[in-house]
Amino acid sequence: MKKTSFWSAVATLGAALLLSGCVSGPVAVPSTFWEQTSDRVLIVLDELPEHGIYAKEGSQGLLDVAINSAMATSEAKHLKQQDADAFREIVSIFEAELTAAGFQPIVYEDAFSLKDQPKLKGKQSGQFEYDLSGLAVASDADEIIVLRLVSFGASRTYYGFIPTSQPQGYAMVQGIMVDTEKNKILWDTGILEGTIKDPVVGEWNQEPDFPNLTEAMNRAVEKSKRFLKDRFFER
Repeated sequence: MKKTSFWSAVATLGAALLLSGCVSGPVAVPSTFWEQTSDRVLIVLDELPEHGIYAKEGSQGLLDVAINSAMATSEAKHLKQQDADAFREIVSIFEAELTAAGFQPIVYEDAFSLKDQPKLKGKQSGQFEYDLSGLAVASDADEIIVLRLVSFGASRTYYGFIPTSQPQGYAMVQGIMVDTEKNKILWDTGILEGTIKDPVVGEWNQEPDFPNLTEAMNRAVEKSKRFLKDRFFER
């Protein structure tokens, strides 16, 4: 049977690469950015995933993927009831760090969904594929930072439909900064680089609330915030 990786099964799992065009990076923050403290920097939080996922990784055939997707386990049902509101703190973290670096950042307060933004016409190499000019005009921003929690929950490796590991807490994040004059990407963590996992401490299979698995998920989300902070502000 033909094998396919977890990433090929993402659409079936409803998980990882929500915006396939955003698979890029990494791009480091240019050193000249830190000298431009008079620039207006807008911080935007992309809409959060509606719920946690149970991502099944590993070598799986198409039939295995179909079987795994149809198996609604107790832990998958539990994760689907979880939210990632704690990730919203990343906005205040970036605001505080930029302020400490001498900037006067602006926080975008309205709901924002990157996938609903228009595609950039005539996109050239190095440009962001989404046109953020409307956002730039509305905020008079020189740079826009978009912070994304792509997916979160737990992941487990499988061979076919047989599990080969214990579940781990899981989060996938991406940070992007765009120069609004040319829609040029100035910073990009990359999505795959932003995949965070955290092992479960103790027994994981504790129905119905799975406290240890849930805590591992929460730790992964916390680590994802530190990942974004460290990648942007490392100099």
